[in-house]
Amino acid sequence: MYRKRLKGRDIIVVDMTHGGMQLCESYKECESNVVAVDSHNTLSAQERSSLSSRSIPIFKDFIAAVNSCDPSLVALQYSPDRENISLFCGKTGIPLLSHAKAAGLLLSKRLQESRVVEITGAYGKTSTLSHVESILSETGSSSLVMSSTGIKMIDGSGVHLLDEHGSITPAYALKAVSMADENGFNPETFIFEVSLGGLGIGSVGAVLNVPLHLNVGIQRSAFFSKSQMALNLPRTSVLCLNADDAPARKMELMTSANVNTYSIERENETVTSNKNALYPQDNSMELIIDGLHTCTGDTVDTIFEFSPNPSFFGKAAVSNFLAASSIALSLGIDEQSVITGLEKSPPLDNRLISSLDNRCTVISSTATSKEVVMYAISEAQEYASIISKSLHIVIGGKAKTTCGNVDFNGLSLAISNILPEFGSLGLYGGLGKELVSRGCKGTIYQSRDHAISSLLTDRGKVILVCTN
Repeated sequence: MYRKRLKGRDIIVVDMTHGGMQLCESYKECESNVVAVDSHNTLSAQERSSLSSRSIPIFKDFIAAVNSCDPSLVALQYSPDRENISLFCGKTGIPLLSHAKAAGLLLSKRLQESRVVEITGAYGKTSTLSHVESILSETGSSSLVMSSTGIKMIDGSGVHLLDEHGSITPAYALKAVSMADENGFNPETFIFEVSLGGLGIGSVGAVLNVPLHLNVGIQRSAFFSKSQMALNLPRTSVLCLNADDAPARKMELMTSANVNTYSIERENETVTSNKNALYPQDNSMELIIDGLHTCTGDTVDTIFEFSPNPSFFGKAAVSNFLAASSIALSLGIDEQSVITGLEKSPPLDNRLISSLDNRCTVISSTATSKEVVMYAISEAQEYASIISKSLHIVIGGKAKTTCGNVDFNGLSLAISNILPEFGSLGLYGGLGKELVSRGCKGTIYQSRDHAISSLLTDRGKVILVCTN
């Protein structure tokens, strides 16, 4: 029904970098007159050719796009002049949608009979989704999963990869669903890892945490962008919130959906645990469920124990298990499937996982931002203090992340300020060179393996390796 309203309408899609291509294609399928604004000038020659072949003109400037048509709708993700676009739409009475809301409306009819899970947050999304995926596999439910690791179908015959180039822009959900349809796959459950916002079609939505330091999306605010998950969810849905993250916790005041909260630090939340961190000597953890709402209208009260893979490390690991349990139980999945799924869920490479080598604890993490690196250091410091061992840190890899560069100056300053607190600092690769050029003092290594092998000569160390 919604798609029929779009026929013949002029629609401007702003930002081709973060999902605009998928929106353009979907609006064109609705027989809309689509105009693209490449606000970041990132379209490849192939992408430009693809848009041109579908009679979609491309502009660098929003006003130039407006002057080329009579817009009935504007869909915007990021743009340097987003405030001016918003003001223009308000003054001229043109509906302005975020990419998340636009994609949700386009998918609303297609997914109205399906279970839909949407997960957003600054970190932990992919790990939490991986746990949920493992739980769903135990139920025998067919699922489509969209995450930073790709798009895949899961059914009784196994896992089938549809797209190995993962994207978590909200509009990428359009491509994920389209790929399922093209392969004749009609899953019971769709799981979307979403970078910013919520599509508004979830049976269960989850906000793991909010990166307040990022000035992105709606009103240049990560908070307002991610709060779309709370604002857009239907009343009949369930919203799972991380009570240890103050901005996420407050989103319960922004939604009419039922709310479940989880916490590793606070008591009296819906889902809690007997542990707030997982360390190499731990072999089990207990979850306490108190008054959890399900999307089927039931309430769950239970206590159960499970034994996770011993490679999971730190507070984030426990938090992700709580998030996944909240989501799965909110879907109405039975307790035994949750237990078995969590126990079988494998750790993901470089996502705060630990291993033992020559009696040293080696912890691997990503280095995609200053905040992620400093969080990993704090986790490793706490563990090293508990077992009274020295902490050694290795940082390196590529200098460029998916959507830009690491805050080299901020990271270098932060590391320099705490350098006396640990045993040594090793640096390698483009990231290491950038930190050295900004005054970060450390030993230069040829590679990650070279750095680790050099440190393993003495037993009993805790070694944190942050790799981009």
